[in-house]
Amino acid sequence: MDIYPYLRPYLTSLPPETAHKATLKMIKWGLTHRPKAKPPEHLQSHVFGLKFPSPIGIAAGYDPNGDIINAAFQMGCGFTEIGTITPKPQEGNLPPRIFIDHDERCIIDASGAPSAGARAVKNNITAFLNGKHRPGGIIGINIAPNHRSQDPIKDYRALITMLGPLADYICINIKPPKTSRIKGLQSSDALPDLLNTLTKFLTQSCGHYPPPLLLKLSPDLNDQQLSHILQCAADHKISGLIVTSGTSTRPQSTPQTLIRHSGNLCGAALQTLSTQMIKKIYSQTQGSIPLIASGGILSPEDAYARIRAGASLIQIYSAMTFHGPKHTDYVNNYLAEQLKRDNIQNITQAIGIDTRK
Repeated sequence: MDIYPYLRPYLTSLPPETAHKATLKMIKWGLTHRPKAKPPEHLQSHVFGLKFPSPIGIAAGYDPNGDIINAAFQMGCGFTEIGTITPKPQEGNLPPRIFIDHDERCIIDASGAPSAGARAVKNNITAFLNGKHRPGGIIGINIAPNHRSQDPIKDYRALITMLGPLADYICINIKPPKTSRIKGLQSSDALPDLLNTLTKFLTQSCGHYPPPLLLKLSPDLNDQQLSHILQCAADHKISGLIVTSGTSTRPQSTPQTLIRHSGNLCGAALQTLSTQMIKKIYSQTQGSIPLIASGGILSPEDAYARIRAGASLIQIYSAMTFHGPKHTDYVNNYLAEQLKRDNIQNITQAIGIDTRK
């Protein structure tokens, strides 16, 4: 039974975090929409050596502690990214820290990456992996040091040691130097040293077949920073890029109701920035590195447009907030219909069609 449509008017009247936690519980308890069939086979793809049942996944932040892994795959998601995960639990910033304009479909996230900690996430992933009749899907983890860490490198080692063997892929966030809080380690300037260190940790913890390492890019990177990151990604054989996180800037499309709040802007106002970066990276790399589109993907049409722009996979977050858990099924069905209409045999054949023109 799907009770979400009946409760949505009430949920939108609640503080955003309260509504989100309630939605996660409904998803976990099976009280939201479940597709009757698996995603169509022509939506399957192999990306960085992994088989994705669907190109649609849940972005980091929606399920920060891995509470709905099983349910996410039952909803038709091909993958889910848990996080951001820190070694020790951290509460993040003081509330209110999430601000939403439902009419303009925009969100500002100033949460500060609250996390239950690596051990809690490990328990959730292990419980899923040990479950009977578990649905197929890819588990990604987004990791970062604790905000007040005195030794971020030690934090990365702890995270990779504990969670690396359980994850299908690992992602870290890359930010412009001025916005990176973690002593520059996650900034584009310090990237080569960080990637050398992480690659070493992955080999030590996971042997000869470590999980793919991905970088999540900020839309606030300038052209020089982006070119530097792309070169580093090529030099260190990074498996893929997630494009993009939220923006700390305030584009003209930012709703007046949100413009005074600090934090990362997500949702509709991010669409243009994120799509432009997908096209730019796909063109500069000639499609040589897989891209996961994230940011401002609010409709099935948006998802298909990002794939045609150059994305191999799609992550959604804001769309789940504005449209509910049933949205993943809508997107899968729409993509299947569009491929048929465009006479495309498999979703991989649509990647970058519009950018290559």
